[in-house]
Amino acid sequence: MRRIWFGLSIIFCAGLFAGCNDQAIDVPDSENPVMYITHAKEATLSYLDTEQDKEIGSTELPYVLTDMVKLSAHSFIGINSSNSRILEIDLETGKARTFMELEEGMSRLVYDPTSDILYISNLEEKSIKIIDIETKSETATIQLDSAPKELKLGENGLLYVLTTEEDEVSVYDPVTEKVQSHFSVNASPAGMYKSNELVWLGGHGSNGELNRNIYAYDPTTGEQKAEIEVGLMPIAITDSDQPNVLFVLCHGDHSLYKVNTETKQVVDKVEVGQNPNDVKRVGNELYVANFDSDSISIIDATDLTLKKTVPVSKGPYFLLSEVDS
Repeated sequence: MRRIWFGLSIIFCAGLFAGCNDQAIDVPDSENPVMYITHAKEATLSYLDTEQDKEIGSTELPYVLTDMVKLSAHSFIGINSSNSRILEIDLETGKARTFMELEEGMSRLVYDPTSDILYISNLEEKSIKIIDIETKSETATIQLDSAPKELKLGENGLLYVLTTEEDEVSVYDPVTEKVQSHFSVNASPAGMYKSNELVWLGGHGSNGELNRNIYAYDPTTGEQKAEIEVGLMPIAITDSDQPNVLFVLCHGDHSLYKVNTETKQVVDKVEVGQNPNDVKRVGNELYVANFDSDSISIIDATDLTLKKTVPVSKGPYFLLSEVDS
């Protein structure tokens, strides 16, 4: 991630999308916090009441969303790599509309509410677009040497970029507009998570040897600081309200693991549905999207007991919480 190019700002006015009609969507009638669920097997958005732990409705979308970020209490945006439109879901008006349009190949979204800046990675262009949300304008492009697979926002607005062609993480500073550091990581990495002073990664493994570990790296020096054995193919890591505890989702053995990062040991484990793809924590509950079981597993974060399994539409893929963890 050494080559960075900053182009002229491109302003997208509303008239550019005059041909794209708003689509009416069903919005849940609930005063409780809601978990939004995208589905990869059909263009559907489901709603899960996180106080009653039950599905309270769903709606059709123009296309499947594979990543989403919340912009406000009433709106969020989503993308799909095969579509050039960024879709805005407006819950206040009950509309799905085009937010703006870029190029096909968009893969990941990260929103920084402090600066009101949106980062969008593009696998095909091997780049990251920097978008001003207020003006809906592209203010810069970070040109990469390898396709960016995952993005995470860290402290002081630093952007962490995982590229899998090079098995590398780069740290971009939007203030200086420069790469602060970059370092090599484990083979075929996935599930990047930024925790305190470390970057954690899981992954699938390579060369015929499947991975069963998560790894921690110092982003300043690139030194590997920890290696913890969990389950088969850890692909998502999320936080805890307890010190030195992380939750790791392994889709190879359809299980969720509770890990103590100080002792470097697995504390507990619970089985979820088949081929789980995403995990989010809301308070003391963990929600897991089970892609091939068409369900959401709801788990108590304290003792890792399975509280409930909720059937949903086909292929639950990505979870977006209305309430921050």
